[in-house]
Amino acid sequence: MLRLRMLASFLAFVVASLAVSAAHAADKMHVLIVQSVTVAGADIDALNIGFVDGMYRDVSKTEGYSNIVVQEKEGGTRKKIYEAIDEMGQSVGPQDVVLFYYSGHGAIDNKGHFLALDDRTQINRNELRQKLQNLGGRLTIIVSDCCAVLTTPNPPTAGAPDDDETIRRRFAANMKRLLAASGTVDMNSASQGQVAWGTKKGGLFTNQFTRTLFMENVNDWKGFTRAVSASTMESYRTFRTRNIDSGGRSDGLGQAEVRMLRNQANQQPHVFALDLGGAGAGVGAAPPGGVGAAPVEDPPAGGGNGVLVTRVNLNTTATNLRLNGTQMKLENGDRIVAINGQAISSSEEFGQAIDGLGRGAAFDILIIDGNSGKKMQMRGQLDVGGKYRFGITVEDK
Repeated sequence: MLRLRMLASFLAFVVASLAVSAAHAADKMHVLIVQSVTVAGADIDALNIGFVDGMYRDVSKTEGYSNIVVQEKEGGTRKKIYEAIDEMGQSVGPQDVVLFYYSGHGAIDNKGHFLALDDRTQINRNELRQKLQNLGGRLTIIVSDCCAVLTTPNPPTAGAPDDDETIRRRFAANMKRLLAASGTVDMNSASQGQVAWGTKKGGLFTNQFTRTLFMENVNDWKGFTRAVSASTMESYRTFRTRNIDSGGRSDGLGQAEVRMLRNQANQQPHVFALDLGGAGAGVGAAPPGGVGAAPVEDPPAGGGNGVLVTRVNLNTTATNLRLNGTQMKLENGDRIVAINGQAISSSEEFGQAIDGLGRGAAFDILIIDGNSGKKMQMRGQLDVGGKYRFGITVEDK
């Protein structure tokens, strides 16, 4: 519980460090923390995040921002967590920030990604995101560091060469820009089929998430997620090579863990949602292809069979999509079943979905491949101008 409170203290400090402009000032920061009591490393990650409070607690005095509401849940059940969200929602205003933090197991089933709770219940991530968005705050942030393993208490230090004041100012400036955004951020520590690994200093993702806030200049959420992804992947490569070469002795791994490392080539953080506007959003930038494509999920409930792609124009959005960081394109015979989670059942609905995005907007598109029949969720960005904003012709199917 002490370490959980340290995490709560850090999150409170994050908000207290902001000098947010009046146009985007948050009346409150509502934080709900759920920490597993059975997953190794969950408490250490809380400690690694919470250690900054003592070093930077003076920020709250200088910036004068401290209207924070924090709830804590160790373990927890689906019922208790949703009750806490409902309670939180009674006081969320339209300029407020809502943050949900989860440290524990996570996995993917036929309904998409879910958080696995200590009592063996589950929360589907899409459902959780929608419930938090429905609270009506200006900015919704979901962060999960799932499946950290084999960690022992050894909190990191801020480190040279920067002095404490330089780091403090950089951190405050980064948070001011990030929390000035409006919309949704939903980030996980690993992508589909991966285990989130840790070292004696805590989970790789947690360390790099925190380090990026302190050690790098962050302009917006897209830049931040790219930086965290790149540094986490680099840390994992070092961790994996060291432990494979040493047979796991470097970090006390057993033979089973070493076999897992041999079979897992990377640990890549995953952005489930980055739907933002306002300052700190990185508006108009390309979706972060290097951060991992969204998981393949079933079409939204109530949708039809999608629309059939009958023509694809060259050098348009349709030929410049991304899947797991690799360029992809639509082809004749593919079937589009959803755009940004909105089910598509007719060519009219397809046109309305595209028209509603605006020129240059980023989007996720869920298709069924015409050759293999597999569902794939790709990312792209609409053309800013010209005749073809998307670049395809579709028919009802």
